[in-house]
Amino acid sequence: MSWKKLIVRRLLFCEPAFFQSQLDFIYFLYGLAFILVASVCLILNRRARGPAVALAGLFGVLHGCHEWMELLAVSLGTTSGRAQRGWA
Repeated sequence: MSWKKLIVRRLLFCEPAFFQSQLDFIYFLYGLAFILVASVCLILNRRARGPAVALAGLFGVLHGCHEWMELLAVSLGTTSGRAQRGWA
C-alpha cells in the first residue's frame, strides 16, 4: 500500500476522538486563515477603496479573533459555546 493511500485511509476512517484531541491546532489554523484574509483585504483596500473589501477585512479580523478565543477556551479546559451545543 502506498503512503498516499495510507494517509487517505487514515483520514477517512479515523475516529472523532482524533479530531477532538487536535482541536487546539485546528482552531489555531482556522483563526490564522481568517487573520491572513484580513491582511490581504487591508492590502487590497489600500489599492482599491471599496467598502466591500474593508468589510471583508473587518469580518476576517473579528472571526479570526473569535476562533482564537475558542482556542483559548479549549486550551484552558472551559466549555465553549460550541462544545455546549455539540458542534465542536
